[in-house]
Amino acid sequence: MDVSDSIDEEDFEKAKDVIKTLIEKISYYEVSPNYEILIFATDVVRIVSMRDFKSGQESDLSDILKRLQDYKYSSKGDRTGTNIALAYRRILESIQIENERNKEEFKQTQHVVIMFTDGQANMGGNPKPLVDQIKYLVQQNSPSEEQENLGIKVKDYIPHPRYDVKLKKDLGIPEYYEFDVALIQLVDPADLHPLHQGNKWSSETFR
Repeated sequence: MDVSDSIDEEDFEKAKDVIKTLIEKISYYEVSPNYEILIFATDVVRIVSMRDFKSGQESDLSDILKRLQDYKYSSKGDRTGTNIALAYRRILESIQIENERNKEEFKQTQHVVIMFTDGQANMGGNPKPLVDQIKYLVQQNSPSEEQENLGIKVKDYIPHPRYDVKLKKDLGIPEYYEFDVALIQLVDPADLHPLHQGNKWSSETFR
């Protein structure tokens, strides 16, 4: 999550809210995914690490949410650059550790990277080689599943006003889909096409 000076404080707080909503939701999954939260400007700050979950040292959800909430827009001090390359380097290092720790488990793991940034890097060099290394590492065991240009630039995100992940927890329903929606404004139109052969979805363009 980008907190450099090219990001408005309001947008940074919106990104934090999106992440809080996401991790609250997945905490109710029967098997909760492991995840990392990184905040970057010139430097990278790790709020929580995948290794915390694997080592049994993970904090509970309230602790993670508090750490995220306690990181303010001003917490970066005068280290205000946009070092996207360093953020991807930290992601790559974490994925490499996961691969070395248990290669068989790594093969069965689905990896998702969500980057909140305006893309205006001004230091650290070109991040693309690091992105390519990440892609190679997570796709080397399933080369047939490689997809090109899956990145979609989002301009704004507004959670549905009636979204409540906890609403049906008392009924024994760990996930809540009825209002699992948001208003998402994209920078450019996105062509949604089937990702798997045999999928009967039709191609549509969303704006």
